[in-house]
Amino acid sequence: MGIIDLNKTTIDDYYKDKVDDNRIISTKKPVKESSWGSAYEDTDTREEGDPYGVEDLVDDDNFGVIEKFMDQRHGMTQASGFSRKKITDAYINHMRKFTFGQSVTTLGELSYLNAAKKDNNTERLNTAASAYELFDNMKSGFSSGTSLIDKMDVVKDYGRALIWDPVNLVSFGIGKLAAQGSFKAASLGIKKYAMQQAVDKLGKKATVEALKKEAFIQSRDIKRLVMKDLVKLEGIKSGSAIKKTAFNREMLGSFGAESVASGLIDAAYQTSERRVGRGKPQHDWLQTGTQLAFQAAAFGGIFSSLNYLSKKASKNGDNVGLTAQMLGQAEVNKANALVLAGIDITKANKKAIELINKDPQKLIDEFKIAKENQKSWAQRVMDGLDLAEGTERTTTDVEIFSAFIAGAKDGDVEVKGIYQILQENGITVPTDRGGYINFSQWLLETTNAMPDLIKKEIDGIYSETLGKHTELYSKAAKFTGTGPEAGGNILAKEASEWGKFGHILSKMSRNLKDAMLVSDADPSEVAAKLHLDPGLSAKRFDTLVKGGSNLQKSFIKALVTHPATVGLNVMGWSSASVLQSSADIVRAGLYGGRGFYEQVLGDAASSKDWYKYSRLMVDLQRQKLTTLVDPSSSIEDLLDMMAYNPKLGKELFRYLNGGIEDETVLKSLTDIKVPITAKKQKEISKKFSTPEESRVNKLIDGFQTIYGVKAQDIITKSIEFMYNIDKQMRLNHKMTYKEFIADENLWVKLDDNVGKPGGWAEMQAAAIEDTLSAVYAKPYGRYTKDDTEINQVLGYAAKQVEEARGVLLVGALVPFGQFFNNTLGHMFDHTGISIAHKYFAGSSKSYMDLTTKAAVGVSTASVLGYSQIKNVEENLQWHEERLNDGTVRSRLYDFPYNFYKAIGYLGAYKHVNGEMSNALLTDIADTFGPAGLLRGVSDAGKETYTLMLDSFSNKNADVASHIQDMIGDGISLYASGLTRPLDPVNQVIGAFRGEDYTERDKNQGAKSLNYSIRYVDQIFEGLLAPFPSLVGQEVPEEKRRGITEERGRAPIGRLFGFRETPRQSSMQKMFNDVGKPQWRTNIKAYVPRANNALQKEISSIIEYSASLLINTNAWKTASLLDRERYIREILTASKKTAEQNLKDSFDQKDERMGLMYDLTKRGGTISKKRLQQYMSDLEIDLPVEELTTGQIKMLFQHHEDEEAERKSNLVYISK
Repeated sequence: MGIIDLNKTTIDDYYKDKVDDNRIISTKKPVKESSWGSAYEDTDTREEGDPYGVEDLVDDDNFGVIEKFMDQRHGMTQASGFSRKKITDAYINHMRKFTFGQSVTTLGELSYLNAAKKDNNTERLNTAASAYELFDNMKSGFSSGTSLIDKMDVVKDYGRALIWDPVNLVSFGIGKLAAQGSFKAASLGIKKYAMQQAVDKLGKKATVEALKKEAFIQSRDIKRLVMKDLVKLEGIKSGSAIKKTAFNREMLGSFGAESVASGLIDAAYQTSERRVGRGKPQHDWLQTGTQLAFQAAAFGGIFSSLNYLSKKASKNGDNVGLTAQMLGQAEVNKANALVLAGIDITKANKKAIELINKDPQKLIDEFKIAKENQKSWAQRVMDGLDLAEGTERTTTDVEIFSAFIAGAKDGDVEVKGIYQILQENGITVPTDRGGYINFSQWLLETTNAMPDLIKKEIDGIYSETLGKHTELYSKAAKFTGTGPEAGGNILAKEASEWGKFGHILSKMSRNLKDAMLVSDADPSEVAAKLHLDPGLSAKRFDTLVKGGSNLQKSFIKALVTHPATVGLNVMGWSSASVLQSSADIVRAGLYGGRGFYEQVLGDAASSKDWYKYSRLMVDLQRQKLTTLVDPSSSIEDLLDMMAYNPKLGKELFRYLNGGIEDETVLKSLTDIKVPITAKKQKEISKKFSTPEESRVNKLIDGFQTIYGVKAQDIITKSIEFMYNIDKQMRLNHKMTYKEFIADENLWVKLDDNVGKPGGWAEMQAAAIEDTLSAVYAKPYGRYTKDDTEINQVLGYAAKQVEEARGVLLVGALVPFGQFFNNTLGHMFDHTGISIAHKYFAGSSKSYMDLTTKAAVGVSTASVLGYSQIKNVEENLQWHEERLNDGTVRSRLYDFPYNFYKAIGYLGAYKHVNGEMSNALLTDIADTFGPAGLLRGVSDAGKETYTLMLDSFSNKNADVASHIQDMIGDGISLYASGLTRPLDPVNQVIGAFRGEDYTERDKNQGAKSLNYSIRYVDQIFEGLLAPFPSLVGQEVPEEKRRGITEERGRAPIGRLFGFRETPRQSSMQKMFNDVGKPQWRTNIKAYVPRANNALQKEISSIIEYSASLLINTNAWKTASLLDRERYIREILTASKKTAEQNLKDSFDQKDERMGLMYDLTKRGGTISKKRLQQYMSDLEIDLPVEELTTGQIKMLFQHHEDEEAERKSNLVYISK
């Protein structure tokens, strides 16, 4: 017999506390810990009719109402370990947020009451009404007699409700968008003037890319002059007028958005009041107006404060546009310095070319020698090629390309490159590249100006090296020429210089795709990866694959187009940024300690340097706070740098936060239209550009703008990059970014230390890497043959994970490989694993950086571990935490916070229980390990896996059925992903549908259809009817869960990335206590409707049994193994009872579902394969879910007959 006998057990056998009105109240005398007096002491000295004070809430009568409400709402009772003061404090915080109109709390309350109304749970509604009434009867926190501490507590609670409201962020964001409208006209005018300046400067020889790059540079300087009112351009307002208009629009936009949001929140509040029988029967517009006025005043205070701080923090005077001004001046200063030195590079080049044209033979001979050496070198590179897949294109292309341009060393033989030879003959790239967009274009034009015999030799070198051994350049027959068939044109199109040629070479150790921005694999490569033989014409197949690839990219973009994703990205970045700042503060402390050590030794100069490093790192944090208040300054500085280094923008904005490939953000920042004819534009687009953006992508881009996806990406990366570049300058040059960039000899600094840690390009590269790491968008699949063997293996593995999204269909199943790699990188860096990796395998990261990060990471986990003890004792899951208003919030997806929380929880669990749960370890490992990568695989991947297993293990596998499920699940995967941008609208409609909202069991009926519309289902149900009914399909029933009686609620909090966990049942707490995921109940049947019917029937049975046990010493003192056994026995006994209840029901539907569950349950007496055989024997040609009660009974009887015959045969054989 199990531990629970449902026929004999009484409450008194397991639980000695009394039960009153379905609410358990402890009879134990509580600890007198309240500052208001003994928890049970009646301190009520009020006159009758006087309002209640905070101190009165602990009195028995008031506390009875409060405890009952907080139990039903959030699961807080004295019996579960909470003191009266704790429960009362949570109640006050909850009610203050609710009555104030804090969006998450108010909408969550409405969702809770709607579920109670739908369930006809009058007890919960009445309890809520009593709790609201009690709060209304409390006296003001500022009334006479309240203490200073109480008044401060009121200010803190209401201030927090006002400031930490996601609606405010939305309102500010809309205000910023409105302000951008005032800049748009000016921006268009500035771009027009900038393009004209570019055309005037570059002339007819410039390509479209050259014009766009130069126009971007010009636009940055023109904007600086306009915004400082230093110039007045026709058709463009003055800078002061633009700022004034922007402020007014921002204010109106913010207040307008706040007013609309406040109106909706007030509607939710009034609806909640009516749900519990309070308030007016109709909407009270006067109350809404009063609420709007109050919220406007409060919001206005925040707006004004932030505006004031922004002005204080923003750069003013000569600091506005300082980066663009000084970078532009640096190029001029360098050119002037060379002229003063008697060197005019452009004139010198022209003279050198004239001399070569008169006597080309010397140069011809040099190129002939170079040709033979280059040919030999390229062949040696190919002969020594590492044949491991994934490394060949990276290593050989870079080496051959580097040798072709700048030369190489082949033993004792010097292999000269074409630019090296030109330099030795007096031809050097000018500082301004002669007006060309990059070195590559200058090189092409220069070689084209050579005599034909010299061009012939250069083309010969090209054909024996790049043209012969590299896939990209093999498409061109020669290097020189003006058409698209010229290799030089390919180079000019693909190369992205770092400001000068040396910077390209300094980056050549990275793989070719990164260094040269080689475009993605063509369709034939994709087909090869999939081992496809399409049987189509090459053109049609290419079109098909490109179309599928574009759909896949749109799908992945749509997945992250959601306010919740924006919220998660901001939380993830802010956590990483705080950890980085903490590590840098530790670094400052270490520098200070080193300074003191040197001072003790008497080395004053060294001590001074270390102290300066320490001060610079501390001051860096102050600068970071300044940019947080006014991020616009960081954005402007970054744009200025991007104008002079396009590679910087492409590296930073190639991926959205989380590693999603998307170029629209970069285009929105840098693209300037070239004034040419439509015909010419079409030719250019065909030659250089990608196809016109699809309507789907344009729609997704629109949603990304509305939800702030792009704005968040720009702001977080700008702040983080400027922090990191500033840090690099402080560490390498002992000066701030402002001091570095404002130096009149900046051009000298930009030329110094090329290829060394303090070099301009190297500092940018380090800042880019740190920035992308902070937003989890760093590509990890980069490695060369010069890396250690283990790093090559790790790099190869990372590359496969990241590039999986580029493989047709597979990418939709594993879209976030780059984010996964970044999470691993973060965990390794902050736990000390990366230190071990550096020791054994080597890496570019310094021990100082890795040590400080590990120290901060371990400390964070330790601090969280201490705070997790109360969560373990309260039986919360590892990713859950209780807020000050009693709400339990899940942080399951809030990386990296959830990682440190998990580590801390493991330590706390071991501390509290004295042993570790294997189930808990597995759950956490699944969350952060390789299984986390496949979280997005969904049912389509599961069906693929099932099909493979069946194919190998079962000759009679139902392949057709699995393929059908795979296709259906694949369609639903794409359909749901592409409609996810509509989910916010869907959630709002669901929340305001009230008791009509139903969380449906999507596994019932047309499963693929149900999952396809998961993000638009409430739109259809709210405006028309359930979508399945509109297309003639079965409408799924309400989803029920076996281990809780709580009904599904509209998850409106997820709109902001906030996941509230409803009140936990006794069995859910028991699952949490042993570290077992709540979905592992083993209550499963393969007919969804039967499974759901049993879940509904069993929930009350399980709760009754579990509630009798959980607060007893038998449970509390049991070992982990015994607790797991208790859970299994309750579940087994409850399933048996629930199943029998359904079978014995007078309701024919329940009876049928009971029999159906018994027939199709996991581990039942009749296997799925045998059932198909029995149905064939009895000539029943129906889907299993359509079997009638009589047919099910017939099948059971047939099974008994078959078993009896089998046993009889066994007896006969044994005789």
